[in-house]
Amino acid sequence: MSVSFRMDADPAVIEHDIDQTRARVDQVLNELQDRLSPAQLRAQAQHFVQERSARLVRRVGRNVRDNPLPVVLGVLVAIGCVALVHRRRSRLERVSRALRRSI
Repeated sequence: MSVSFRMDADPAVIEHDIDQTRARVDQVLNELQDRLSPAQLRAQAQHFVQERSARLVRRVGRNVRDNPLPVVLGVLVAIGCVALVHRRRSRLERVSRALRRSI
């Protein structure tokens, strides 16, 4: 926005232009303040996270439906890992108890 004044312009016209410019600046500042308020930023972030989460869930669901074998294999591997860790932990606990008894 460029403003140019002629030296012979009517002071009332200049004052009116200044008032209009101030009003526009005030309006822009108020809009920015509303957009950047903590409540508005929180609402935007919440909307963003909800939308991304919903999209992720839909994509994962579609992938599971279209190709279930990798999911089944992944679940089986996870169960195997949990069983292996549990078995190893149980063995370590038995050895630890045996060592404490022998001391």
